[in-house]
Amino acid sequence: TLRATRSLVRSLARSGVVTRERAAEMGDVRDLPQPCGMGPGRALEGDEQARLFAAARADRHAPRFMAALVALLLAGGLRRGEAGGFLMSDLSDYGADTGRLLVRYGKGRKQRVVFFAGAAKAALDAFVAADDRGARHRALATSQVGHLFQRLCRRAGLEQHASPHDCRRTVASTLLESVDVSTVQAILGHASPAQTTRYDRRGEERLAKAAYDPFGGDARST
Repeated sequence: TLRATRSLVRSLARSGVVTRERAAEMGDVRDLPQPCGMGPGRALEGDEQARLFAAARADRHAPRFMAALVALLLAGGLRRGEAGGFLMSDLSDYGADTGRLLVRYGKGRKQRVVFFAGAAKAALDAFVAADDRGARHRALATSQVGHLFQRLCRRAGLEQHASPHDCRRTVASTLLESVDVSTVQAILGHASPAQTTRYDRRGEERLAKAAYDPFGGDARST
């Protein structure tokens, strides 16, 4: 990453391996090409989200498990490891009475709280009530969340590529329409609001919505 590269360059300068001028040049690294498969990502459209959820609930082998997985990713914005960690846990971190989930498996072992409502909550309620985990599902949850998600994408007929992390971008882009950035930051477990805004995939749409007429329609040309 850029952070690691710049840290290495600073260490080289402190040890005298390179001059400070050379270190400044080496540390000025911008716009590196994205590795294969590591593009900027996207937000899923509303119909894509609905089709994924429908495909999960129609799964022949584990519909409650799959629906809960999609709910965690697309409604809660959990990382794949966080979703897998909960699905293999004893499920006590979720409260069906309130829809409150304590996320324990975030980066840096940080915890946060996410609430669920509507169909997403109903999917988690059903999964937890049935304790529909099983040894096979535990293994899948921890190591193959990405594989399961891609299988759902194919079954849902999504034409564009989507990843579990695109679900986080979708949650951020959707919530930022009506929720302040600090709340979205808390939901996603980001270290700063700046990191949250980088997940915004609304593009020029948000700029168009911000346009206003300061004259109230009463301006007269002269």
